[in-house]
Amino acid sequence: MATSETVRCHRSMQTSYVVRSPGYRSLNRVWVNWREQRLVARLLTDCGLAGGSVLDVSCSYSRFSSPYIRLGIAVTGVDLHWDMVQLARQYGSSTPQKHMLCGTSFALPFADNTFDAVLCMRPFHHQYSDAERYRVLCELARVAHRYVLISFNRATLLHTWASFLAGKRQRAATLTDIELDVLAWASGLHRHCEAFLLRYIHMQTFAVLRKTAATPLAISDHNNGACAHRVNTVC
Repeated sequence: MATSETVRCHRSMQTSYVVRSPGYRSLNRVWVNWREQRLVARLLTDCGLAGGSVLDVSCSYSRFSSPYIRLGIAVTGVDLHWDMVQLARQYGSSTPQKHMLCGTSFALPFADNTFDAVLCMRPFHHQYSDAERYRVLCELARVAHRYVLISFNRATLLHTWASFLAGKRQRAATLTDIELDVLAWASGLHRHCEAFLLRYIHMQTFAVLRKTAATPLAISDHNNGACAHRVNTVC
């Protein structure tokens, strides 16, 4: 495990980066980042991943380095953009057994069941095609031995109505519970538990998907009424 001094150092670096980054200038975004850090750390702990191995897909600048260090997790990061990979290598240099490389979530360069878990934050916020979501989820499940942790925007009547009143189309891609369950089921996963950024107020939701013995299906094998059994556990 890392010392508390090392963790504090990484938190300070993260706060500095977040404040400087154009995408995190508002207080709201700073709070979202802080809340995400707490939720990811809790989910990793609840899944018994301390001391294990995690693949961080779309790792960005390795913003979850603090919980990885604190839990002694050996992390491998993948990002599509080389500049982010370089930044992640510098930012999370104290993370145990850390490897960062450039790659795509559609074709991960790892053998089946390589990692105890795969973490994928944010990409599902911007994918509108079920076929794309399915391809990514199948690939995440392939390299994960136990869990796949994702975040997504839950479609709610509140946010749909708010967007309608504002006269604009929602920019963020959303998923309903049924859509997520069908995609998970088809990918050989089932929903284990979930957590919320701010329930009933914010759309962002975190889902822990556990691998099953089932073989992933072709997307065309779905029946319109098919749906995996929903697990109503809240982390």
